[in-house]
Amino acid sequence: MNRRVALNVGLLIFSIALSFILLEGAIRIYNPVNQTVKGDTVVPPVNYDEVRRYSNDEGLAPEVHIHQNSIGFRGADPPADLADRLSIITVGGSTTRSVGQSDDRTWTALLGDGVADCFNRTWINNAGFEGHTSFAHIDLIRNYINQVHPKVVVMLIGANEVFAGGARIVEYHSLNLDGGLRGFVKNILFRSEVVNLGMTLYRSFLAWNAGLNRGSSWTYMDGPAMPSGGEAKLAVARDLQPAYAERLRLMIRLLREGQVIPVLMTQPTLAGIGQDPTTGKELSRLRGGQFFYQAFEIYNNTMRQVAQTETVQLIDLAQSMPKDTKYYYDYMHYTDVGAQKVAQLATIDLLPYLEHEFPSFKKASCQVNSAARTRR
Repeated sequence: MNRRVALNVGLLIFSIALSFILLEGAIRIYNPVNQTVKGDTVVPPVNYDEVRRYSNDEGLAPEVHIHQNSIGFRGADPPADLADRLSIITVGGSTTRSVGQSDDRTWTALLGDGVADCFNRTWINNAGFEGHTSFAHIDLIRNYINQVHPKVVVMLIGANEVFAGGARIVEYHSLNLDGGLRGFVKNILFRSEVVNLGMTLYRSFLAWNAGLNRGSSWTYMDGPAMPSGGEAKLAVARDLQPAYAERLRLMIRLLREGQVIPVLMTQPTLAGIGQDPTTGKELSRLRGGQFFYQAFEIYNNTMRQVAQTETVQLIDLAQSMPKDTKYYYDYMHYTDVGAQKVAQLATIDLLPYLEHEFPSFKKASCQVNSAARTRR
């Protein structure tokens, strides 16, 4: 009996190992999932194309074309004379990547158009990636952006931090390899495409479960504005602010060490208190809306404080962006007119700052303040 049990266990282990090896080989040949993080490393998808389709009632074009260029970002490839350009890269999660808009209609691209109206020799790229947190932004800055050497990096970040702070999630999102035996084991595991794919699917599940994925559309419902367990999650978020502030300071320091000027942007949300100008309904009736609003503001306030103490230019988009359903197709992602509004508001704050920092690039014919406020 013992011999039979041992044989069956051995066959089971052999079958599992063989299946793992076959699956590993298959995924290395063809991986159907676009992964931007593998193990503890950000991997921007190079020369990647995607088409997304949307329904007509979302405020988006029915067909959206997304292209990641030769360095894995959205926008034109870096020109040969990049060092002589007023170059800008935007960094963030899905609200920066803007999968609801084609490459030339994202708020990053429209901001680039506004900058090009008033400055010579400009170039802008979008380094936003869905689901990325400050852990991933740090790796992206250290290993990719500082290698490109842009002059300015604009960071619209913070939304994904809300659900990346608990111990369970940090274990899967942290981009700091541990030393010793644990670090060795992680290094070995992260070489497996099966393990990396599993981690990507798990992260996607966490984002979906937290309501961060597209499809968690805003709805007016007479339900709880603060979901069950929401206050406890907010308390955890408040406790995590010192660590978040340190990550913000690290990003600022890394950019400055790379001779890059950092600019911070707070994350707006549709949720809050007040009347929606489009529907006339109360925003406080958004199911779960108060949780989103308060959680975002916890992280936005930390960003405001860090921007002040580190003397970093701050675009307080959370304060300036109108709370209007015509600008959002869910709690935080922008419709086409929303992307235009974000670009306009960012342009208003950014152009005078660029004029101060890079006067040699300014077009003599442009009145910066007037151009920023009239652009649509």
